[in-house]
Amino acid sequence: MGRQSVTRSETILSKLRRLPAVKQAEVLDFVEYLTSQKRRTKALPSVYEYSARLVKRKRLRKLSLRKIAAIVHNVRHVKD
Repeated sequence: MGRQSVTRSETILSKLRRLPAVKQAEVLDFVEYLTSQKRRTKALPSVYEYSARLVKRKRLRKLSLRKIAAIVHNVRHVKD
């Protein structure tokens, strides 16, 4: 078939090489953002599992949404 069939990766690299350095940096930032989103999505089940274990270990009955919101607020607004 020859060089007429170009892979997607080759197309991306070819176009990327033609961009100025500033634009290449933007592309890199975007790719890093996409890969971090993928990792973050995979991590969510472990957060829920950890929460369930914490509730059992601390023998908590139930955390209302209001209590959860208060905890999150306190964590986000604690001044160092």
